[in-house]
Amino acid sequence: IILATGSRPRHVSHIEVDHEHVVDSDSILSLPYLPRTLIVLGSGVIACEYASIFAALGCAVTVVDKAAEPLGFLDPALRAGFLNALCSMGGRYCGGLEVAGARFDGFSQVEVLLNNGEVFRSDIVLAAFGRVANLDGIGLDKLELAISARGHVQVNERFETNIPGIYAAGDAIGPPALACAAADQGRRAALAAFGLPPPPATSLVPTGVYTIPEIACIGLSQTEAAAKKIEVIVGRADFHEVARAHIVGEPTGFLTLVCERSTTRVLGVQVLGESATELVHLGQAAIAMSATADFFVEQIFNFPTMTEAYRIAAFDILKQRTEARPIEMKLARAVG
Repeated sequence: IILATGSRPRHVSHIEVDHEHVVDSDSILSLPYLPRTLIVLGSGVIACEYASIFAALGCAVTVVDKAAEPLGFLDPALRAGFLNALCSMGGRYCGGLEVAGARFDGFSQVEVLLNNGEVFRSDIVLAAFGRVANLDGIGLDKLELAISARGHVQVNERFETNIPGIYAAGDAIGPPALACAAADQGRRAALAAFGLPPPPATSLVPTGVYTIPEIACIGLSQTEAAAKKIEVIVGRADFHEVARAHIVGEPTGFLTLVCERSTTRVLGVQVLGESATELVHLGQAAIAMSATADFFVEQIFNFPTMTEAYRIAAFDILKQRTEARPIEMKLARAVG
């Protein structure tokens, strides 16, 4: 048995979702019209994806959350890039605010009451508080299945639960709760169930955020590298330097290579802008093969393509190392 039951929108007690005026991330897809104004409650991936979509369609979007900035798991440059894009489309982000409730006024507007006494109004409110695993009503209460405090099925490295012969994958077992990761988990669970050897383990799971513009990451971020006390050098390519970005009319965005300073081995890649969720896979391959920034300098890329950004970022690293070398030599002589 493999439990792969997916998930549903998370609802909170103080926000009543009626699927008409106050909607969730499923029922918003059934709106019969484009609202003039939309308030999005939440600051995670789903909240920001819908916020940017509706802003791009001409809706006046306001994102409200207690977090100071949206997409808090991303590095500051990516968060700033998203916020700049949202504002350029007429949207706004209101952080540091807690919502006390939301109700339809019976006529045309939904009123969102904040804990500080303020009231925001809009045609539609989207309650985007993440998702919860679909584990209710399928008989799991009759089993002594290990469930975490957050409501996820607990599994081992083979994706087997505490009950032999029962496996689980995808949203049912919690983060990263990505479609690409779930597909791989299901494959590994099936191999284990049939007693077949597992494929090599990998921790390289790309993150794709389908906001406008797209955001994608793989490997270590600058924040994570600092937390692990890994000294890094970061190369950046702004998309206004990439010919293809101008051709497709999307010159806003950037790609960064996070490399180990001593070796320039690629540790992480972050992209914001056109084709970000496609571009990140070249970085994934580079990390998997322990390539250095020199790999991107030495290889020949089609022109014009968005992947040229890797070469530009690698040249930025080369430039930084060249400028730093005289200083390092002086330090070495001084120590000697």
